[in-house]
Amino acid sequence: MRAPCSSLLLPLIVCSSLVVRSGYAQAPAEELLYDPRTITSGIMVGLSGGFVPGTTVTGERQSEGTEIKTTWGSGIGGHLGYGYTPRLLLLMGIERSSHGSDNAQVVGDITLYHFDFGVRYHFHRRDVRYVPYASLAVGGKQFKTRSFIDTSGVVRRATFNARAINPGGGMQLFFTENFTLDANVIVSIGSVHRIEIHQVQRSTMKSSGGLTTRLRVGVNWYPET
Repeated sequence: MRAPCSSLLLPLIVCSSLVVRSGYAQAPAEELLYDPRTITSGIMVGLSGGFVPGTTVTGERQSEGTEIKTTWGSGIGGHLGYGYTPRLLLLMGIERSSHGSDNAQVVGDITLYHFDFGVRYHFHRRDVRYVPYASLAVGGKQFKTRSFIDTSGVVRRATFNARAINPGGGMQLFFTENFTLDANVIVSIGSVHRIEIHQVQRSTMKSSGGLTTRLRVGVNWYPET
């Protein structure tokens, strides 16, 4: 499961770097022909890729003994935003990453999904192509595997669901009037609260751990300029 994400991630990073170099060659920072403050209103569409360090979810109370532990993984995702003002952007997104398992209860790969619904605040400066921002979102995440060993020793599909609060921050670099390179870090805070084991059970789950961090780089498009 990890290969498709990795094969998409490398070309995305390479292409982003080449486009940024091209942007610098065509329009030095002191010769901006547009003001980024007038662009970040309206629709924004983005694609990103990156890495997600490993994490551990440990069951407690009635779920004691249940554990999932992921290794570092690579992922890709997309997001859609609307700049309500040049500084305030409403944003939603989804991201998928593939991970190996680092514990005996999961004998195969784990797929991790993140869901975001939130806002981004831009810190504009006049005639500067760099636009730092802070973000805050609510949403959720899912750990999915086809290789979970249940209490009877049978390998089954399983899904672990968590609610999450996702603070973060990053930087956009305008290399044309419509496109930016976007690098950011998002932390997802929230413990797994529900487990679904295929054809066996759906139940609430008390757990600890499960904090995830996304290290991402991508490209955003503002089509309305």
